[in-house]
Amino acid sequence: MKPIRSILTPLVAVQAHRILQNAVLLATLLRAELHLLVEPAQLKATQARLKLATAEKGNGPKPFIHAWTGDRLSDFLDAVETYDIGLVVLGLETTILGISSAPLSLEKDILEQCPVPILLTPSRRSLQRIPLESLLVAVSGERKNNEALDVAIHLANTAQIPVDILHVTPAEGPCSCEAVLLEAMKDQFHHEYPRIIEHLAAQASPFSSAREIRCIRNFSHCHGDVADEILKMIHTNPSAMLVLEWKGFLAKGRAETLRKILRQSASLVLLTKARLPPHARLKVGDHFGS
Repeated sequence: MKPIRSILTPLVAVQAHRILQNAVLLATLLRAELHLLVEPAQLKATQARLKLATAEKGNGPKPFIHAWTGDRLSDFLDAVETYDIGLVVLGLETTILGISSAPLSLEKDILEQCPVPILLTPSRRSLQRIPLESLLVAVSGERKNNEALDVAIHLANTAQIPVDILHVTPAEGPCSCEAVLLEAMKDQFHHEYPRIIEHLAAQASPFSSAREIRCIRNFSHCHGDVADEILKMIHTNPSAMLVLEWKGFLAKGRAETLRKILRQSASLVLLTKARLPPHARLKVGDHFGS
């Protein structure tokens, strides 16, 4: 993963001061530029909110403000490419989760089509009141390379905070080969703990150095409902940011674990999309059978 040098916060409505405040604090923590996409009519109001947010932080970054110009999704994707965005900070609205009968299509499109990690920030979560002190990475064991753990290792080294890893084996249902391996290593926890960390880090972030991997503080394994076990961990450590790898689809019946976590938690949630293997190739039409 390349370093995060620029952060983008798309403001699709008149958003709370806290969302901007969180974006400023995060950009300061990661030593990154902050870019904002705002409604043209909200330029002055946003500048005033930012002046207050940066004054509270003191040494925070000087944000760059850009106005929406046409098609919102196109504006967003263009900004991600133009400003070399490495992380998007999105204010979390309940309508995104399908709780409302009228989901906000732009936020949904951003979540599904954004090519970089997205940090969902509930409006009631304040980084100023509860500073970010650790990262919690939930790994499924379905795949050897885990983008969430790779991202977490790099963020933790930049922010100088620890990483905790959680693997939940569902109470019922089939286990993948990788999950079986995690289970076997967990049974030898007392004398194999360093190997668990080395194995996970080597698979997820093969280009991280031994020094960078030292940010991993703990590995936990449990059985049960995946969402419930993750929520338990979040509630015991409210200053942590949850890092999840997801498949990128919010259609009805998809991402149910993610929906449950977002509904029941005020935690910051960083979403990353799974990386395709280098040799993967999509075939369609006449080429499908070749």
